[in-house]
Order: sequence, then C-alpha cells, then structure tokens
Amino acid sequence: MYDELVNKSRCIAIIGLGYVGLPLAIEFSKKIRVIGYDINQSKIEQYTNGNDELNITNVHDIESCNVIFTSDKDKLKEANFYIVSVPTPVDEYNCIDLSMVIEASKTIAKNIKIGDMVVYESTVYPGTTEDICKNILEQESGLKCGKDFKIGYSPERINPGDKIHTLNNIKKIVSGIDEYTTNEIEKIYNIVVKCGVLKVSDIKTAECIKIIENSQRDVNIAFMNEMAMFLHEINIDSKEVFLAMKTKWNALDFFPGIVGGHCIGTDSYYLLHKAKEIGMNCDVLQTSRKVNEEIIDFIYSEIIRITASSKKIRVAVMGITFKEDCSDIRNSKAYALIKKFVENNMEVMVCDPVANKMEVSKSYHIDLLNLEEIKDVNVIVFAVGHKMFCELKYEQINSMRSLSSDNGFVFDIKSIFNRRDIEKNGWKYWSL
Repeated sequence: MYDELVNKSRCIAIIGLGYVGLPLAIEFSKKIRVIGYDINQSKIEQYTNGNDELNITNVHDIESCNVIFTSDKDKLKEANFYIVSVPTPVDEYNCIDLSMVIEASKTIAKNIKIGDMVVYESTVYPGTTEDICKNILEQESGLKCGKDFKIGYSPERINPGDKIHTLNNIKKIVSGIDEYTTNEIEKIYNIVVKCGVLKVSDIKTAECIKIIENSQRDVNIAFMNEMAMFLHEINIDSKEVFLAMKTKWNALDFFPGIVGGHCIGTDSYYLLHKAKEIGMNCDVLQTSRKVNEEIIDFIYSEIIRITASSKKIRVAVMGITFKEDCSDIRNSKAYALIKKFVENNMEVMVCDPVANKMEVSKSYHIDLLNLEEIKDVNVIVFAVGHKMFCELKYEQINSMRSLSSDNGFVFDIKSIFNRRDIEKNGWKYWSL
C-alpha cells in the first residue's frame, strides 16, 4: 500500500474535512494523491475555490494544495486507503453520538475494494473500531476484514487553533488489525509526520490513549475549578494563589475555566460510556465532569449576586468560541452562559473577532457584533481569552460602559486583566 501510494498508482481519501481532516488532506497532497470528501457541499465549494472561512489552515496552503475536494460518494471508488476524521460529539444529555462515524463507515463500505485499508481517527471509546465499524464495513460491502481489507486506528491529536503543535510535529499513535497493517499505516503517516510515529500493540489501546489524554486534562481543570470556588468562599484571590503555585518546579500548569469544545468537554463521556458497559463507575472522572459542567452555574450565580443592586443588566459577552484564538464554536460553554442571560430576560451583546459570524448565526442564532459596536453596557463578561481581548486598552473597555449606570462590572473568567488597573478605571472586578 505504502509503495503504491508514494508512486501515485493508489490514492488516499480523507472522510470529513474539518479541523482534523482538512490539514491532513493538505499535508498528504504534497506527496501523494488525495481525495477530500465531506457531505457539506458549501464547505467543498469553499475549499475548491481556495477559501476557508473557519481559518482551519492558512490561505496559501488551501489555494496551492492538490486535494480533489468532493461531496460525491462515487468518487471514493478511486481511493484505496481511507482515513475517517468525522466528529464524534455528545448530545444535549451528554450521551455519545457515533452517528457520523457509522454513516462514514457505510459510505466507505459502498466503495471499498479487495486490498483496501480503512483507518479511523475520530475519537471513540475502546472497541468501537472493531466491534461497530468493522462489522458495518463487512455487512455493507460483503467483504471480510483481515482477508479482503484491513482496518486500523490512529487517534487525532491536533490542537485546533494551535500554530505550534501541528500535524507535522505531534507524534502519531498507530495500530492495525495485524502487524502487517500496523507497519503499513506507520510508513504512510511518516510521509507527513516529521517527529515520528509510535506503534502500539492493538487498536483498543490506540483508542484508549486519546480519551485518557483528554480526560486527564478534564480532571485537572476540575480540581482547579473546585479550588477556585473554595477560594471565593473564603475571600482569597484565586489568581494570586495559582500564580504563586507555579513557582514550584513540579506544580502542574492548570488554571480554572469553562470546559467546552470537541475534545476535553466530550471525550470523558466516551470513557465513562465504556466504563458503564463493564460495570465501573470511574468516580473521579464522573465528579470532575460534574464540577466542570456546573462551573457555568457558579459563574452565573456570582454575576447575579454581585450585580444585584443594578436596576437593569445590559451584558456584553466577549468570546463565544470554545477556547482562545480558535474559531471552533462546537460545544461552546460561553454560549451556555449566554443562554442563561437570555432566559432571564437580560439584554445581551456578543463579540468575538475570531469566530465565523455565519457559523455562529447558523448554530446559535446570535448576530456577532464588532468590538466598536459594543456600547452602553454595565456588565462585561470576558469569557474567552482571545489575544485581541488581552491587548485591549483600558480606554477601549471604558468606551463600552453605560454612562447612565452608577455601577460597571467586569467579570474576567480567564483572569486576563489586572484587578487594580480595572478597578482604577471605576469598574468592579471579579475573576474566576
């Protein structure tokens, strides 16, 4: 497979062209033939025209790449090596949703041929690839895994919005259904991953690595969130405590915050799903999830408590993406906070210079405002630490304030400002 991909007699197909699939398709296309497939026709048109409204990659890369972008399922018949990178979210009840992986598997099964390979990158609980995806591929194609085609798993480890830790320099974890497949997958990923590939013993091990990586972060952030609430209760500045802690060499670099997005905010539920299947509770992880889900309630209750003397609350929420300097709005906990304001009849304005306005309007029915349009508010909530927000001058913050209000409040969830400087400018200040 590797040799024939390199000499371009065979072709790779990337299924799902989002934050993981698009960079993967572009990098592979520099060396081998690549078909980039997505069911979203408007996304395909964008990429074909050299545009990327979500800023997943840079303009030059997408304009100059050799990827054949398509939403035509029949085009996948030309491929021999399939990589599945579709989302695996959770629903509103935090139940796992494998529907996109299942649909991708059915699509591939209609096109797979003897000798082909399928590698899954989507985050799943251990056993999904072999117990669910493999069975779909076999049933829908009439072929036999191991004999007619091969499967493998390589967890995506891309950090959306991160321009330093990219596909090329994050070690790739790979495993296949057998030793031959693992070795072929290793060689193929080495085409684009400069820092190397790590083979692990089996597919279930590879599946575990990703969900435990992110669940570990979930647990650590939950502890910091719990300590932040504790410190608020005894009237101690949490930011001062956490910064002082960092002066010790073995202190972990975690801070409190709202935990959303498509990885940390969801992967723990995939691990918990598998644990429940085998009769385990995973108490630490369950408690951590509870703490991180409830931090929004804590922040909201603090805002209500502190602004209680105000007759009318007019709020500006700064940031709606799930993290700083990344356009990804999936599972946005900033939106969860906005919803609470709206449900309690507060007037809310939302500004985010990084998010795509059309995407926000489509997903959340919110019309984003530009920074200069934020005026006449008495509450500003900095929900996301975008670089642009961190660099705001105090005159810019002051220009947002309502002149008719006696009180002005800054709620700095990410602790990006200096308390004294904010208070010098006549605001009451709160940070998580």
